[in-house]
This record gives sequence, C-alpha cells and structure tokens, in this order.
Amino acid sequence: MLSAGLRVNMGLYLLLVLSLCSCYKAIGEETTNVKPIQQRDDREFDCVDIYKQPAFDHPLLKNHKIQMSPSFSGNVLNNYYDTKIGKFSKIGLQDEDCPPGMVPIMKIKSRHLRNEYSHSRYNSKNFTNDNPSQQVDPALYGDSHTRLTTYWTVDNFGNTGCFNSVCPGFVQVHPRLHPGLAFSNTSVFGGQQFITDISIAQDGLSGHWWLKVDHQNIGYWPKHIFTLLTNDARYFEFGGEVYRNVNKPCPPMGNGRFPSRELKETSFFTEMQYVTPVYSIRDIDPLPMAKYISYKGYDLKIWKNQGGDYHNFITYGGPGGKCGK
Repeated sequence: MLSAGLRVNMGLYLLLVLSLCSCYKAIGEETTNVKPIQQRDDREFDCVDIYKQPAFDHPLLKNHKIQMSPSFSGNVLNNYYDTKIGKFSKIGLQDEDCPPGMVPIMKIKSRHLRNEYSHSRYNSKNFTNDNPSQQVDPALYGDSHTRLTTYWTVDNFGNTGCFNSVCPGFVQVHPRLHPGLAFSNTSVFGGQQFITDISIAQDGLSGHWWLKVDHQNIGYWPKHIFTLLTNDARYFEFGGEVYRNVNKPCPPMGNGRFPSRELKETSFFTEMQYVTPVYSIRDIDPLPMAKYISYKGYDLKIWKNQGGDYHNFITYGGPGGKCGK
C-alpha cells in the first residue's frame, strides 16, 4: 500500500482516521443471502436480523448488547460546511430502508479476495486502526463506483481485520446507510465539488467507536475487539492510500493529479477537527502535523492558517506510475 498522509499527534484524544482511496485488492468472504434488495447500481445487499449480523460471529461479541445510538449529543459531530466549498454528496438510495429489526449488509460475491496487506508507515503488530473512506475497489465490489468503505484491524492486518462487514467486527444499526454503498454524485475537475462529512468518536459511556456519515449514525466498532483503542487514541490521520497488484503500476490517487491550492482542481480535506474526552470539538493545531509521502508519484500539501471559511486544510493526490521509480 502506498500513501500520502498527514499524522497529527494529540496525546490522549479520540481517533479520527479518514482517507480517500483507489484500491485494487481487498480481503473478503462471501456473505449469506437473507433478503436481497437490488440497488440502482446493480449491486445487492442483504437485509439481515440486526441480532444475526456478521459482527456477532466475532468470539468477543457473542453476548454483546447492541447500542442503537451513541450517548453523546447528536450535534457533537455535526460539521457545517460553507456552500462555497461544495454540495453534500448523496450516498445510497433514499427509499430503501430495511424492515424494522433488520439492517443492510453488503454482499461480497468474490470469495477469498485476499491481499498481503503491507503498510509503509507501520511495522508494529500492535497497530490498531478503524478507518472510513471513499474508495474505488473493483476487486472488492466488481465495479469502479466510488463507495463508502470502512476497514479495521488490531494487528496491522496480520491476523485480524477486513473491509466493511465481510468479517465480524462492525455493528450496523442504520436501516439504510451502510458500508459499501455507492455515492450517486462525485466531484468534477474544475466544476461542481461534492463533500462528505465523515467522523468517528468514542462513546464515553460504552467505549464503542461510532461512525457518522453526513450527520447519520451508521454503526460502531465495539471496544471489545480492540486493544490499543479501548480507552482512547493517540493520533489521527488524513490522506490518501492506494493498493496495487504485484508487478503492476501504482494507480492514481485522488483525482489523479498532483495537489494544488484550488479546491476545484484537487482532492482535499477541510474542516479537520477532533473531539476531546468531554466532547468538545477543536480544530487541529497545524504545528504538530507530520507529512509523509511513500512514493514520488503522489504528493500532499498542507495549507495552514488560511483564514475565512477554510482554516487549515490539505490537498493531495497524484498520477501514480512505475512504483519505486
């Protein structure tokens, strides 16, 4: 995996890990059909009993009590972007909720989609991560749509972790929005930009890590499946990642262009914030930012103290090319 990212060390604060990916291999297993519902992008998901979803096949979640909503206020993680930046993207269909007591789980038709996951930034077996992103992954989904994709691991993908719900871990609670859904609109170079508000915060009472997308509670990663994220997180990251098949060129990242300051011409993160243990939202401090680029085919630029509606933001991406050259 190659990356262009920004790490911010914040001490004992909560985790927010976001990335925009173009991915070409993944880890996956076929799921069991229960109630197929066809989406407009010709993919299927299953509506499953909320108490029989894949998460509860995890040995540490056998007697897990589902938390239907976080204990913190619904306004805690709501960001309000200036419309000059872009319109909110649309994810999934607006009229296909699962029946009461059931939740949607994305079907993965390909069996044994597996990649030897190597992360250029981490070699420690204690690396623990949960990560939501916008992602393109033909191997995982069978198409080139941009989709809401999550992954988690407690040992840098040595023996644990996967994308979305293809292995036990993520507890789905929303009746319609779920990992794997395609975005119905995406940004155009030099034209209309679409933004997605994605956030993660730990519930102070339950300890679970809640995923929120465009002000909607999607679900959570239970604290029981983690080791280093049981009580808090030490840093968070923003940036892009790409995966490639062995002996293949490095794929493009973001919109395939090197980053610039003009947000209509680049992939970007703005309104970058973190949540304190008392649920106070703070803008990130640009001083402890650490930039890393794993390959010269990509780049990332940090724009500090820009003022106005933008504050601090980053732009990133690149065309890829012959890896290691």
